[in-house]
Amino acid sequence: MKRLRCILWLGASALACGDDEPTDTGDTTGTTIASTTTTTTTTTTTASTTRSTTDAESTGTTSTTGDDLDSSSSTTEPPLPDAVAIYVSSGSAILRFDVDVATGALTSADPLDLGATPGPMTHDPDRARLIVGITDDEAIATFAIAADGSLAAIEQTPIDMNPVYLSLAESGPHVLVADYGGDDVASFAIDGDGTVVGGAIVTLATGARPHSIVLAPDRRFAFAPHLDENIVVQLGFDATTGVLTPHAPTTGNPPDGAGPRHMVFAAAASVAWVVNEVGDSITTWAYDADAGQLSAPQTISTLPEGTDGDDNTGADIHVTPDGRFVYASNRGHDTIAMFAVQPDGSLVAIGHEPTEPHVRDFAIEPGGRYVYAAGRDSGQLASYAIEDDGALTPIGITPAAPQPVWVEAVALAR
Repeated sequence: MKRLRCILWLGASALACGDDEPTDTGDTTGTTIASTTTTTTTTTTTASTTRSTTDAESTGTTSTTGDDLDSSSSTTEPPLPDAVAIYVSSGSAILRFDVDVATGALTSADPLDLGATPGPMTHDPDRARLIVGITDDEAIATFAIAADGSLAAIEQTPIDMNPVYLSLAESGPHVLVADYGGDDVASFAIDGDGTVVGGAIVTLATGARPHSIVLAPDRRFAFAPHLDENIVVQLGFDATTGVLTPHAPTTGNPPDGAGPRHMVFAAAASVAWVVNEVGDSITTWAYDADAGQLSAPQTISTLPEGTDGDDNTGADIHVTPDGRFVYASNRGHDTIAMFAVQPDGSLVAIGHEPTEPHVRDFAIEPGGRYVYAAGRDSGQLASYAIEDDGALTPIGITPAAPQPVWVEAVALAR
């Protein structure tokens, strides 16, 4: 079957498409985005650490432009699920923890050994499916989530990519994949059983080190932060077909040396926040939902003022369901940085909560009541209550060895 290949020259903002290889225009400047489209019980202890509060003025917000950001987030109270499970990819297994929704405490359940290396996860609440990237096998595995949180394997689909990040588009449905080592992103169809269909709908060569791919809330555009190229690639997304397309202008440009990694959108979709791995910071972007464009970047440090960031890297970022608070993890400083969202979408630092060593990933409980953070070096899962002012109060520490990677919080259907 005929393949459609497209290349977008960023510097010239030109799109060339053909049946096979693109015609050489002689212009070798700029980054290109090339696409190929086909049809085809727990141990809970009291944490001994104490919160170090950072005044808003101590870090401040540095704007890289003079433009104002759009109004940020909804304050609608989220529904409170009465049953929640926490899933952690660790070693060759998926660990499961049941949440006491009244206290946030965790009880460990039997792990599911995959005999492979699970990495990133996402979930489909409508079909009660957990979707897991299998990094060493270059595959995506699908599991049915029972009412008690237990998992049953359905299918494992080879994708010929190393999935470092997964995003689910419920409207298709489709799953979007970032391949950190392969320097590309792709979309795959999901069938009626909730399993991934082999053979990418489209694969885009987007540049060095895409670390995530995130859909805007209306599912019309997707964004891929690229660590090495220090860009956020902007893409169109067709929710019916699952096709990703280059979107002009093709990139949002964070401050020099930022190294964008993970990204989240405000509930009202008027701003987005990106945690920067190299820059130890968060960049707030104004988001034009009609145009699918990021603009007016503002950047704030994830570290306390005066902290040497040479031994730290930013890792993960999440926003509470009500849009009032943003949290980011610091690997090296070993803290969760806490921020209050302002009316214009910018952030004000409200403190740094000590957490487990090398906290790679964390999750916010779907009701917005608790945070769960995994320490790669300690092999433990730290639990926190989210207070009314956004501060995190330690609840306990739960073993999650070895080397937990990804944390996924799922409201169970009961």
